[in-house]
Amino acid sequence: MTLSELVNRVIAALVLAALTGIAAAVLMSQARLMEDASIDHLTEGPDPGSLITGGTVDPEGRQRPGFVVTELPDRSDGALRWVRIDNPNSVPITVTRLAVVVGTPPAGTGCLAGDLRVDSLPLPVVVPARAWLDIALGTRLTESAPAACGSVRFPMTYAGLASTR
Repeated sequence: MTLSELVNRVIAALVLAALTGIAAAVLMSQARLMEDASIDHLTEGPDPGSLITGGTVDPEGRQRPGFVVTELPDRSDGALRWVRIDNPNSVPITVTRLAVVVGTPPAGTGCLAGDLRVDSLPLPVVVPARAWLDIALGTRLTESAPAACGSVRFPMTYAGLASTR
């Protein structure tokens, strides 16, 4: 890789990181404004790659359900990233939004967060009461990603919204 190519990749990564941060901020601000549901806090789950979306109370005093998103690395392969959506609530939930942010792979891999794309999850998804649902998220490398990135595990962060309707 020439110095010029390296500089271009670094610039592209910085621009993508800035845009990802802006998109995540917009997504979260829109989610907070939605009458249907809101997220008051997010907490890392008990396992690496899991995230608990906190149950919340909306401005009208209605309880909004929380749920847990956990990666299933034993089921995942290069093209699919499996996640489990766990509903600990006593009523079914409808997941109306699931955001996935690709993180930067370990140093020395030569890969950048922008080298991986994640397909959108077809929503809404209904998860029965006190049950879980496994879902495959399609992933693919960009055309500019080094071939070695195909064997790299990219970290991902999840956030979502659900309702009991």
